[in-house]
Amino acid sequence: MMYGSECWPVSKTHKRMLNTAEMRMLRWACGFTRRDKVRNEDIRTLMQTALMQTAVSAKTA
Repeated sequence: MMYGSECWPVSKTHKRMLNTAEMRMLRWACGFTRRDKVRNEDIRTLMQTALMQTAVSAKTA
């Protein structure tokens, strides 16, 4: 998902879309659905991952 992120335009819309796609993948990997009502922070703690948008922002800077 990070391929070519050095030249991506980082706008608010793109950050939101990236975060949504990332959380979908993490939920799928954990076996949770939106109906399980598990918070994003809890999933990130369980998977031990950081926000991908911070990594993308660091690469573009």
